[in-house]
Amino acid sequence: MKKILIIIVILFTSCNQTKTILSTMEDISPPILLSVTAVNENSIAITCNENVSFVNGWYSSRENIQIEEVSSLGGIITLKFFNSLIPGKEYSSEFKVEDNNGNSISFIALYYGYNSDLPQILINEFICKGTKTNPDKIELYITHGGDLAGVTIFNGTATNYDSMFTFPSIKVVQGEYIVVRSVSENYPIPFIELDNIDIEHDKKFIPGVRDLRVKNLTFSGSNGVITLYTQPFGSIIDAVVFTKNINNYEKNYRNFGLKKTLQRIDELDSLGEWIADEGVIYPEDAISITKSTTTRSLNRSKFIDKNSSSDWYIVPTKKSTFGFENSELQY
Repeated sequence: MKKILIIIVILFTSCNQTKTILSTMEDISPPILLSVTAVNENSIAITCNENVSFVNGWYSSRENIQIEEVSSLGGIITLKFFNSLIPGKEYSSEFKVEDNNGNSISFIALYYGYNSDLPQILINEFICKGTKTNPDKIELYITHGGDLAGVTIFNGTATNYDSMFTFPSIKVVQGEYIVVRSVSENYPIPFIELDNIDIEHDKKFIPGVRDLRVKNLTFSGSNGVITLYTQPFGSIIDAVVFTKNINNYEKNYRNFGLKKTLQRIDELDSLGEWIADEGVIYPEDAISITKSTTTRSLNRSKFIDKNSSSDWYIVPTKKSTFGFENSELQY
């Protein structure tokens, strides 16, 4: 049990001395919510920073999901629902929990249906210097088939990002390429290919390829991080770090431009998702995008995944291969 130690100093002027009286007070701080995540098809886990219990009568659900069973173990409360959650679907519920001293916290949390059939995926090609008519674009390669439900692309990381896109339920097979691009000035309305991948939805449509046009997913054109997660609050699948800069030890933020960019890069470093030659990650450890353009994309070399810049190269002008095997030509 946490206690707060209070030191009270009382002056007794009549005897010209100071006496110190020590007293203790029970913990009055509410629990801190760490996460709410699906752990199987019909259960979620509420994780806090200390031992907690579920407060009955405070639960409500936007989707009217009813609780069948509640169990607690330390700082984790598990809620089992009567019905299964739809994989990748966003849910919203209100909860209240309390610690051993009766301190409570109520909160509304988003969580996503558990996906038991996640594919294995690589970020395989991308453009981060898009224009109003030829926007930013990313290609994913499926190394093992499954369901994309809940899989999320971040401009940044799951804990620190500028934009994101979460896939709906889409069955994919090994060897398939998935192309995701931002809406453009010419085509401002999102379009998601679910079953039929041969719908000609704009002039940049790629026949025979699952080609998605999404809103608000853009990348930095100078220094940045792109990541792929199992779900918005899930585990990381793949990541890339890129920059237009070179090492300069006198610059702030290790010459990655912005504090938030450096924070994201250091997060990937701590997860082992990007490798530096020595110690921390500097610009020369990242993929150089200096010579890339809206028609010269960054390509992964033969599906090599060493979590380093050596996995990547720039293709010549107009040799991008989104939706197909990467060109081996290098700029």
